[in-house]
Amino acid sequence: MTYEEVKVQIKILLEILYKKKNLLEQIYTITENQNLILEAKENNITLFEQMSKEKKIQIEEVNDLDKHFEHLYQKISYYIHENATEYKELIKSLQEQIKIITDMGVKIQVLEEKNSQLIQMKFTHINREIKSMSKGKIQAVQAYKNNALLTKKRK
Repeated sequence: MTYEEVKVQIKILLEILYKKKNLLEQIYTITENQNLILEAKENNITLFEQMSKEKKIQIEEVNDLDKHFEHLYQKISYYIHENATEYKELIKSLQEQIKIITDMGVKIQVLEEKNSQLIQMKFTHINREIKSMSKGKIQAVQAYKNNALLTKKRK
């Protein structure tokens, strides 16, 4: 592979990283919006699910970009390592983008964990309410039965 061909391939790798960064930013924004929904008093489960579907599509796109990046990098990695000084600036750009992407990935993971904890708290709260309502119904039925027995005894 010639110097120019490898240079073009490295630029394609950079383009893949730019696309991935943009997708991760979108995923982060969706995750922030999901967090707002979870923190709100009223639960908009439909909107949350729509966001989850959109996020899933974007995650699949990120995974496709990762596969494409890996495949392309494997093709040219030998040439990059053999001529690292010639590609120094492009390699530096790749490293910078990878750092930005890694940082964004960490931010997403932290927010996803926070959202997961909020979901768990909401489910725990809902389960308590259901149990409380069930106990109330059982007590009401028991009171009705007791009242019915007392009414029968009086007759």
